[in-house]
Amino acid sequence: MTSKFSFALIASTLALAVSCGEEKEDTQIEDPGCGVGIDETVPAADATDAYYRADIEFHLDDADDSGATIALTQGGTDVPGTTWLSEDNEVVYFTPDMPLAPSTAYTATLTYCTGDASINFTTSDLGTTLAADLLTNTYVIDLASARFVEPPGVGELIGEFVTMNVLVGVTAITTSSITMMGALSVEGGTDQDWCTPTFDFPAADFMAAPYFSVIADEITLSVAGYDIPLKDLEVSGTFASDGSYFGGAVLGGTVDARDIVEMIDEVDTWEDACGLTASFGAPCVPCDDGVEACLTLLADQIVAEQNPGQVLEVVGEDDPRCKEDTSG
Repeated sequence: MTSKFSFALIASTLALAVSCGEEKEDTQIEDPGCGVGIDETVPAADATDAYYRADIEFHLDDADDSGATIALTQGGTDVPGTTWLSEDNEVVYFTPDMPLAPSTAYTATLTYCTGDASINFTTSDLGTTLAADLLTNTYVIDLASARFVEPPGVGELIGEFVTMNVLVGVTAITTSSITMMGALSVEGGTDQDWCTPTFDFPAADFMAAPYFSVIADEITLSVAGYDIPLKDLEVSGTFASDGSYFGGAVLGGTVDARDIVEMIDEVDTWEDACGLTASFGAPCVPCDDGVEACLTLLADQIVAEQNPGQVLEVVGEDDPRCKEDTSG
């Protein structure tokens, strides 16, 4: 499945990931005798807005090779799921077998080389039955507020360099799917940029409404005269019951460094680009042709608030509204 659209925000984010990165500062909350502590948890202890479809995460300050596990309970009852670890054994994850219940209290307990460590948290009301008509609603995706899982270390830099938002408008809804149109905002605002073409997302699965999920094998970004294929597109999230926002959103995809190297002033070759990303923990991975030249983008914890107005189709700079904006 292939569609073509202009998505300068994602491309600029990918370019930024190639050209810079910084280490995450530890916020250690424990100093155990075995030498392994807990830097942070997701959700945070006592959080009241945990996303009902997210994994539980315990981030350690060093590798724990003891076979750490996480148990999740609700009101004293075990919640079935699977524990898994990052490749370096520094992050312990728990994936529930089923989405958690909205507005419900849970306890997550990590068993690791130190012993047991527990956190309590409550899920937000996301996942509550949809009670609003979403048709023609528009939402603003602010990537600067997202958590960038891949590449690591660029989240704090996004706000400095990305000055446009992505506007997502709902154009059609059925019992099984939802269709959305995307646009870019003007710099520093949330009004639609009439000089940038709109784009259509592939129809999203809406069988688990208010949760939606878009998956596409490949789409093509048209940015500053360059056509950039973005593979394995993933966009998902959950609409609030009143339609005022969607949260827990995830945006992911893979881009070939060979397709973006000409857009990046800091490097001369795609090998240089991959060398830079590898230096801050994000090595290139094999592309379809086996060459290790592909970069992975994965952002989560995205919240998109409803925006006044409706996303309207724009074909390109020939749009008369563009000429009106640029003429004075």
